[in-house]
Amino acid sequence: MKRYILIVDDEMLYRELLTVCLDVYNFEVKEVESGKEALNFIKTFLPDLIVSDIMMPDMDGFELCKIIKSNPKTKHIKVILFTAMLTAEYEEKAYEAGADSFLNKPFPGSELVYRINELLISR
Repeated sequence: MKRYILIVDDEMLYRELLTVCLDVYNFEVKEVESGKEALNFIKTFLPDLIVSDIMMPDMDGFELCKIIKSNPKTKHIKVILFTAMLTAEYEEKAYEAGADSFLNKPFPGSELVYRINELLISR
């Protein structure tokens, strides 16, 4: 059974890198470049898990996560937030927003795959 992952990041190169990494592990991956695009996307297609950058224009990953987790139709979607900002404050805010996991960027693809598998198994 294929698992569907939505990548949300305003940096095209990083989206593509994550997509290539996850394709190798047989995940079906879709990409969008903003939180607003992600919300529009999940109106028609519900992924099993969302991997989102925190630092994005218009809507950051914290706000995206809060909206997803506060909606009864989407609150079951697992969310991994990541950022290059290496402070404990960002990790704390990620979990306060409802994130299921948090990663500091850059991170090895194997760590992302491990976290995704752990979250999808616990579903």
